[in-house]
Amino acid sequence: MQKLWIYLHFPQLQLDSLLQQASNDSTHTPAYVVIEPSHHQICQLNQQAYQAGIRLGMGLGTAAMLKHDLQVIEYQKKVSLGLLNDIAHHLYLRTSDISFWKHDGLILQVHNMLDMYGGLKGYWQTI
Repeated sequence: MQKLWIYLHFPQLQLDSLLQQASNDSTHTPAYVVIEPSHHQICQLNQQAYQAGIRLGMGLGTAAMLKHDLQVIEYQKKVSLGLLNDIAHHLYLRTSDISFWKHDGLILQVHNMLDMYGGLKGYWQTI
């Protein structure tokens, strides 16, 4: 049997979690960026920040000049890993082998689950 794996990448996990909470609270979403604290560079941003001209890797000073009411959050690796752990716990109910990949990804061993879900399409829909 050929081994099959799926990689799930979550490049904006901290920001996505924050935006999910914010969308429940209001109808207007401000421009948000997450900065890498040691370099003060943008490492995550939402659509509103992107539309204002802010880009990944941009310095905080430049980003703030482009959008005066910019909401800035400091990246916290512990928060992202906690959220990734929550996702892994949820997925563990549906798949047997899960590995963490760096601070923003999960690898799922798929080949041993295909019979249970009727093939790759059924497994992917479940995930």
